[in-house]
Amino acid sequence: MDANLFTAYNYLSSAIAQAFAALIVVTGIFFFSRKKDIEDFLNELYDNLRRFINDQSHLYSGSIPLNVTLTHGEVVSIAENILSRLSDQRLKKNIEEEITKHKQASDIKDRSRKRTMYSVIISSVAMTFGLVALLVGPILCDKQKWVVMGIELGIGLFALSYALVVIWKLMIKKIEVKIPT
Repeated sequence: MDANLFTAYNYLSSAIAQAFAALIVVTGIFFFSRKKDIEDFLNELYDNLRRFINDQSHLYSGSIPLNVTLTHGEVVSIAENILSRLSDQRLKKNIEEEITKHKQASDIKDRSRKRTMYSVIISSVAMTFGLVALLVGPILCDKQKWVVMGIELGIGLFALSYALVVIWKLMIKKIEVKIPT
């Protein structure tokens, strides 16, 4: 057995496991900072829609007390219900824009969460493979080590590139909502 190959194998497996453990943490940090921004944006829209509902309560069957907490989806559906009965076109257009912004921001939040979950899962697979490879290293022959190292590098590069794309999308992209004209 070549001692240099064994040393390189151990370093690679250890580095893969440690790097992806750190990458999972970094991805989580970026996700939670982005999640806070999106939730602040959604809460602002929620407050605007809630004010609209309170102002137009005469168009809604039943009044909603101010101390009742509604979910974001309930507020949007009530606002859409009131919108169909509204005669002021300018106000109607503004509220339609608020509803559209709310729906698009909710979609952005869901996509960010899904991408982050996939990134963490892929990074976890790479980290687990690195740990397993580190543990089985002493019982493998030289050719098997080369194969495992190749697979490890392939999984590692894929996981790293996917995680970097997710982090880039979380940090660079602004919360952009497009209003159809």
